[in-house]
Amino acid sequence: MTPEQGERDLEVLLSYLLNRQLRKGEIIEALGISRSTFYDQREQGQLANPKNLLAAARFFGLNPVELLLRYGHITADEVINLSDELTANPSLLTRTGVSQPTEDDNVANSPPL
Repeated sequence: MTPEQGERDLEVLLSYLLNRQLRKGEIIEALGISRSTFYDQREQGQLANPKNLLAAARFFGLNPVELLLRYGHITADEVINLSDELTANPSLLTRTGVSQPTEDDNVANSPPL
């Protein structure tokens, strides 16, 4: 399969999963990229990158893990292992202990005037 065929598959796969034919404009909007970026990425075989797949999943209400798995960005074993870990330790889903940056942090990290 050539890179272009693989990238066309993104259009085909999204249409299949949504059970309707998508226009290029819809896909471009879903990915949140410009038309020229869309064609550049497609030509370079980079359209089905993780960032684009996550954007498409969120836009169309699809499962992001499924898209990442289908395009080989994660493996089924990784998904299963994470599922097992989360089942054994649900607290991994919470973000405890992560502090949000404060105004003082922003000032301290700013370059001098």
